[in-house]
Amino acid sequence: MQRDERLAFQASPSRCKPGRGCHFERGERMKDTRRIYFMKDKLTSPNVLALNANWQAIDVYTPQKAFCMMASGAAAGIDTSAGSMVPLLWEKWIVLPSEPGEDAAMTAKGPIRIPRVIIAVNYRFLRIKTEPLTHETIARRQDFRCAYSGRPVRRKNWSLDHVIPKSRGGSSSWDNLVIADKEINNRKGDRTPGEAGLSLLHKPQAPRRLVPGEDIRRKFGVLFREWEPFISGLR
Repeated sequence: MQRDERLAFQASPSRCKPGRGCHFERGERMKDTRRIYFMKDKLTSPNVLALNANWQAIDVYTPQKAFCMMASGAAAGIDTSAGSMVPLLWEKWIVLPSEPGEDAAMTAKGPIRIPRVIIAVNYRFLRIKTEPLTHETIARRQDFRCAYSGRPVRRKNWSLDHVIPKSRGGSSSWDNLVIADKEINNRKGDRTPGEAGLSLLHKPQAPRRLVPGEDIRRKFGVLFREWEPFISGLR
């Protein structure tokens, strides 16, 4: 037997002894581990648009949470395979065939299609979101520019400024807080903008409140075409 033939014979699966050191068993275990982590990631990544009972976007859930809500009867999946939007409860959803290009969760009974949109059948509320008052949200309101010079500022060189200093009775509110370049803010010190020879480019005010669909569009964009009817017109 030639040397190459002996090596191939020794490395063949039939010659590999089962056990912890078996190369082929380790390979299969690694494949199974990768499949498990891939499925876990698929089920725990938020990508399912949730609607209230009035068909208004309210949040984005993980497929895991969507399946739990559907299985408990709290939500229905929206089937768009026939060109229309048809809410289906869990019993009908789990027998839907998997469409090409759609994600599915693998189960012992076969694949279950992951919904792109679900509707919470008994939930009719629409919570209006108010932005928290933080350095980040104030900077975003100003398009990350200094309130006095208009120059772009980064986190490392901006500081929070009370337009009317706190020592003069200025409040920590949307209409009295701005982001300013550190150098300019240091020069302003404990004075009003007029006293420091500065002027605000824009009057500070609270940002407009966002309905959930607007916030979803800003954070996620339109992940799937099935989302478009519910968030595509929101800005």
